[in-house]
Amino acid sequence: MGVTVFDREMKWFVYTRESGDVYPVDVAAVEQLIEQRVALRLSRDFEGADRLRDRLKEEFGVYVVDPELKWYVGSGARARDRDLYADGERSERRSAQSESARGLPADPDFERSARRTQGKRERQSVTRSSKAEPYRRAPSDRATLSASTVAEIEEMVDRRLRAKLGKDFGAADALLDELRSMHGVAISDDQRLWRADGEQFELHEYHEEGSPTNPTPPWIAEAIARRGEARKARDFELADEILASLESEGIGLDDAQRTYRYLPPPPGGYKRPPMRDRLAGGE
Repeated sequence: MGVTVFDREMKWFVYTRESGDVYPVDVAAVEQLIEQRVALRLSRDFEGADRLRDRLKEEFGVYVVDPELKWYVGSGARARDRDLYADGERSERRSAQSESARGLPADPDFERSARRTQGKRERQSVTRSSKAEPYRRAPSDRATLSASTVAEIEEMVDRRLRAKLGKDFGAADALLDELRSMHGVAISDDQRLWRADGEQFELHEYHEEGSPTNPTPPWIAEAIARRGEARKARDFELADEILASLESEGIGLDDAQRTYRYLPPPPGGYKRPPMRDRLAGGE
């Protein structure tokens, strides 16, 4: 379930209710208003979008988190994040309105760069929180381990995490080598999982957000694989270049969830159709 907004017959946005939010609300009515609000934002009718935002809050107690494509009922622990985002959104809006008032055309290159910068900040925020997330045993791990062995592995995995957080990468690598040699443990830092059955984690397998059974287009899978290899080799500059290239083609990645999604077009549109359109005969 979720709100899907289309542009040029392509899927751009899928807003979903935040996991764990079970407060009673008229979901259909909320999603209809969110869809209308996104359409207004795409057309830069910010006043109309604000009116719908206020209506969502007043009638349903609903808040929308645009960078995450999420909505939820009530304020709760996310109030501070919501206020910080609102400040940033107002600043972005003032800039756009100032350019419009001066009769300046939208600069697609600048705005595309701004989108990448904003996306990078959002990813960094998610990354900072996910880096401290503890590891757990993979549900598919078939190794037969005693309770004491599991406890020993988890203690070593936790020490490795603390070493990484403290930027003591030498100690973290030594603990990883020890885990491999003593217990045959493989670790996925992206998925925050460990296993000891001799199987390896799939390093670069992503699926479409909200549609895990949809086949991933080969050009997206290839780019994700190349970025994964670059990250594995700690060539983060190359990894960022590949990510920026994907975003310029209208594809965003969520490393924590191992998903990709189709991004909204930049203000002013693309200078050329995204690759998925060109492959379909758009250019």
